[in-house]
Amino acid sequence: MSTRHPWELHTGQHVRWGGTTITILHEPELDHGSYHVPARRSDTGRQVDMELSLAHTVEVADARQPVMDGWNGAGWEHYVGREDCPGCWSDAWPVSCETEGCGGLVHAEFEDENYDGDYWLSYRCDRCGSTDRPGEAY
Repeated sequence: MSTRHPWELHTGQHVRWGGTTITILHEPELDHGSYHVPARRSDTGRQVDMELSLAHTVEVADARQPVMDGWNGAGWEHYVGREDCPGCWSDAWPVSCETEGCGGLVHAEFEDENYDGDYWLSYRCDRCGSTDRPGEAY
C-alpha cells in the first residue's frame, strides 16, 4: 500500500483512516496549518471531515470506486458515494437520499424530452435503491 500527504489527495480517491475505507468527496483545503478533507465512510455512508496535519500521511486503499450502472440504457455509470458523479444529469446531482437512515446519494438520468423542451429525469439511490424524487431537487 502507498501513502499520501493531504495535498496529494483528490476527489474520488479511497484511503484508509481510523481503520475504515473512506472516499474523498472534495479536494483538501488548507486552514491554519492543517488540511480539512471532506469524505464519506464506506461502512456507514456518513460524511466526515478529516483534519490532517501537514506531516500526516494516509494509506491509499486499492479498492476501485464502486460503480452503479445506469438504468436507461444510455451506458452511463454512476459512482457510488461520489458527490461529483460524472454520470449524473447535471452538476446539481447527486443529492442526499431522504429515506430515513439511508445516507446514500440519489443519482439522476435523462429520461425523455418533448418538443417544448420539457424534460423528465429518473432517479435511483446508490444505497437503498429508492427511485423517489428527492424534495431538494424541486
